[in-house]
Parts: sequence; structure tokens; C-alpha cells
Amino acid sequence: PSISNFTWAFTITRIEVRGRGKKGKSIKIFLPDGTEKEGYEGDQEIAKLLRVSFRDFATTVYQHQETIHDFVMQKPSEQSDVMDRLLGLSDYRNILDGINKSNVLKVQKEFVEEFNKLQIRVQETMKIRQKDLDDKRSRAKEKGLSEEELNVKKLLELAESTVKDIGNFARQLGLTTTAISPPSDWENTESFITDIKNECNRLWAESPEVKEQSEKQTKRSEMISLKSQYETQCGNLKSKEKELRGFERENGNRDKIGT
Repeated sequence: PSISNFTWAFTITRIEVRGRGKKGKSIKIFLPDGTEKEGYEGDQEIAKLLRVSFRDFATTVYQHQETIHDFVMQKPSEQSDVMDRLLGLSDYRNILDGINKSNVLKVQKEFVEEFNKLQIRVQETMKIRQKDLDDKRSRAKEKGLSEEELNVKKLLELAESTVKDIGNFARQLGLTTTAISPPSDWENTESFITDIKNECNRLWAESPEVKEQSEKQTKRSEMISLKSQYETQCGNLKSKEKELRGFERENGNRDKIGT
């Protein structure tokens, strides 16, 4: 079998930019398929082909006499930058310059100040929550609970007992309770208490005695309203009669007016 040999040609061109305010080197690579890549894409292509970065490639392969000549011809104030590029140290110098310009100490100081403010807010919140907890503990003790009973287990037991008491109270009144389930954990306690209060108010409002008293109060209010209306009408009638008598004195009674 015959073996065919293929030759792939890659052309790498370095471009040096000179001029006022513009200085540096870039690379352009021409691929065998006719395409060309430059700048960052060119650097990546060389890194893929040679398995080295463009900086390492340039410092190990393309350090010709013009590089040394460029270093010698530079002003003393600019030779440091040229030497950094020659030895591949420019990236590290840029990193250090960036760190120095970023004012790390100032940022760190601001961060510490913000952290201290946050810590103060957290401590104040904890004090408020602790005060609320102490108040609730005192109220629970006033209701007859001991310190040992102030726990989640006792809380759930009391909740279940409360549901049973509400059911017994409703049966005594001949009413039906709304389905209320005791909480499964302490996080649902607040909503459970609200439901229990609403249910107690509803049962009390629907109890026979309260309904009877409510009906009596409604009738009493209606009677008071009717009495007030009657008194108002009586007052209007007396006022009209008075006006009529005055009119008759001036113009004669109805019999004389009719003739």
C-alpha cells in the first residue's frame, strides 16, 4: 500500500506597533486552509499547535537581535518595561500594578466597617427577640405554667387539649365546630392561636343565649328608633298646628275663608 505525505504550512507574522502613545507587539498566523487569526485568537492557535503560550514561544524562539537592539535603544526610563516583556514578566507587573491601584487597604477597611455595622444590627435584633421571649415566658408563668413546661412538647400537648375543649364547648351549645387541627410543630403556633380565637368568637356569637340577647337587643333598637320617629312626627304636627292657628288669626278661620 502506498503512503501519501502531506505538508502543512503555517505562517506566523509578528507585528510591532510604534508611534506616539502606541507601542507593543501582536501576532498573526496564517493557517493551511487559508484563514488567518490574529491577536488573542492567534495566541490561542499557537498555544494549541505548540502547546506553549505565545509569550513563552516569543521569549524562546523569536528573541533575535532586534529585541536586544530595541532594549539598548530605549530610553533608560523605558528599559525596565522592555526587560519585563523580554523575560515574560510584564503580566506579573501588570497584576501587581492592578493590586496597588485597587487600594486593597481601603476596600478592606470599608468591608470591615460594613461587617461591624451588620454585627451591631444582628446584636440589636437578638436583644429585641430575647426581650420578646422573656415577656412571653413571664406571661406563660402567670397562666400557671412552670419553667419545665415551657418547651415544644408541652406546647403541642396544650394545643391538642385546646382543640378538645373547643369541641366539648360546642357540643354543650348544640353547635358544630369548624375543623381545626393542632399544630405539628412550633412554627404553626401563631396561625393556630388565630384560628382558635376566631372559632371561639364564632361559637359564642351563635350560642342560643347570645343569639337571644342579640335578637332582644335588635328589637329594642328598633323600638327606640320607632319611638324617636314618633316623637319627631308629633313635634312636626304641633309645629304645623301652631302655624295654622297663626294663619287663622290673621286671615280668619276656615269657614270665613270658604265664604
